[in-house]
Amino acid sequence: MKHLFIINPHSFISTDSVNLVSAEIRACFSPSQRLDYKIHISRYPRDAIAVIHRYIEGVSPEETVRVYAVGGDGTLFDCLNGMVDFPNAELTNVPYGSANDFILTFGQDAVSAFRNISSLINAPSRPVDIINYGANYAMVEANIGLIGQLVIYANQILRTINKRIAQRFTSLIYNIGALRALYTKEIMG
Repeated sequence: MKHLFIINPHSFISTDSVNLVSAEIRACFSPSQRLDYKIHISRYPRDAIAVIHRYIEGVSPEETVRVYAVGGDGTLFDCLNGMVDFPNAELTNVPYGSANDFILTFGQDAVSAFRNISSLINAPSRPVDIINYGANYAMVEANIGLIGQLVIYANQILRTINKRIAQRFTSLIYNIGALRALYTKEIMG
């Protein structure tokens, strides 16, 4: 099995946090296993799609590739869309984002369990339904209309403020996004 870790650095408070997770990943593999895994630091939204395609295309179709989305739901979305056409690919999530809705479907204690990288490496895979809409795929949910607009507005706010503040006040920021979405004339139509 090959392992591809896609890390979204924007899901972390600092570069030091990204480096700690990268070190944790490297510690899970012995020096003789260096060719069995790769770490990619995502540079922008949807960057992971091409990276995953290139990586999986370079692996024998008989060999399984487990893709790890290290970040939030956006990172998971990108990784899913990168590997969906490959039957030898599996996907898991290492939740570090401000929103981790997919992981919460496994219960409140799931975040800490899914952050245990060494257990994820050896865990069995389980099938999960995905949703196809147009050229994209999603897991669990796809937000459109008012909810979709609320997420857009909240993310605009989150990008403009300090990461530490954003992590402390994520719920408040999403509520502000909801209020703005409620009073946007284009949506009310």
